[in-house]
Order: sequence, then structure tokens, then C-alpha cells
Amino acid sequence: IEKLGEEDVTTLSALSGDMIKEVFAPREDVFHDSLTSIGRALGSFIYIMDAVDDLKKDIRHSHYNPLKTLSQKDDFSAEVKELLELSLSQAASGLERLPLDDNLSILRNIIYSGVWSRYEILNRKKSI
Repeated sequence: IEKLGEEDVTTLSALSGDMIKEVFAPREDVFHDSLTSIGRALGSFIYIMDAVDDLKKDIRHSHYNPLKTLSQKDDFSAEVKELLELSLSQAASGLERLPLDDNLSILRNIIYSGVWSRYEILNRKKSI
């Protein structure tokens, strides 16, 4: 789909999420739905963050990036943040449905704040 020049980052990130969900939920069991939700959401988040991270370089070198057109909009930063927040809220929802005791605080830290570290770096550099 990237080779066809698709610019709908939601479609592309969903495909990435579908791949990652297979790692999180490789078998049908009682946890499958929650793990699928987490994997799909994190895969989407990773795809979008990678596109954001590469955007300036891809524009400079005329490489494909699904965010090129969107980046021309005045509200680009807000739209990207909204997409990322949506992905992470879905991951958090899946996490909170799991019956975890051990390491729950670590996993919550990752989902609720840890994954935002790269976003904050890019935002400070005005890459977003």
C-alpha cells in the first residue's frame, strides 16, 4: 500500500497494528481480545511515530512518507497528537482489562507516559 502512495495514515497504521497484534495474541485464549487490542494499538502508535520521526528526512530526500500532505496543514501537530492519543487510549483499555498484579505499574508507566518520550523530543525540536 505504501508503494501505491497511500496517504491515509490511519489505514496504514491499522495494517501495522494488525501485524503487531499477532505478536501480542498468537493464540485464542481468555486474554486474546485484550492482547489483540494492545498489540493493534501499539502497532498503530509505532507506525505513526516512525512516520513523524522520519518526516523531515523523507521530505528533504523526496522519500515516501504518509504524513507529507498532512504536514502542510496548520493543525498538523494537533492531528498527529490526536492519532497517537487514540492509539494509546486503546492500548490502555486493553491493558486495564487484563487481570494483572505483577508489573502492572511498570506496564501502566510505559503506556501512560513512557512511550511519549520520543514524541516530546520531536516536539521540542519542532519536528511535529
